[in-house]
Amino acid sequence: MSSSKTPSDGKTILRGPDNWEAWFRELQGTVTPEIWELIDPSPAEAVAVSPPVEGSESEGAPEAPAPTLKLRKRPKEPRFDSVQRGAANYMALFIANMKIFDRLFKMYKVQFKVYKEEQKEPAVVRTKIQETVSSGKRLHFKSNLIVKEWLLRLQKDTKPKKGYIKAKVIKRYRKLCEGFKPQRAIQWIDEWEEVISLIIDYNFPEVHRER
Repeated sequence: MSSSKTPSDGKTILRGPDNWEAWFRELQGTVTPEIWELIDPSPAEAVAVSPPVEGSESEGAPEAPAPTLKLRKRPKEPRFDSVQRGAANYMALFIANMKIFDRLFKMYKVQFKVYKEEQKEPAVVRTKIQETVSSGKRLHFKSNLIVKEWLLRLQKDTKPKKGYIKAKVIKRYRKLCEGFKPQRAIQWIDEWEEVISLIIDYNFPEVHRER
């Protein structure tokens, strides 16, 4: 499960199950929580709800659905004929309808600016994914798919099972415990931090006992 790093920029390059975790964590760390919620391929966890108190207003009431974030859709530019039937251009509008169109167009420009800003980060994430996977993994990237669908395909193809991760982590942990070499101090510390992070996240009791 050691990371595959490029010598130039230190980015983790996803090549297979052994470095899925490192790659996935690195990607998540570069994305804002709001955008990550939109593209996270991990299954959503059920939220525990306390049972209603007998006789309260909430008793018997349907559970509210969990809120789902979505990117804004591209706003539609107002059309002249939507303000005045048969109008093909601005000059064909009556003066009163020109004022209505002006207000609609001003609203459209504000909405479009917000839309463009919101689209920037997913585009950056899309590029980052393309640049940090092996050439074979790029076969998953169809242009008509959204980023979350890319990640779902990568996850299905690459993410290892927990048993596989456990075996690899224990092996790496024991190897690191065998000895510290001063000439590889930085690499040793980097790998130690990664292994300990995996132990904590996956709560491997075997390794905890060894520690």
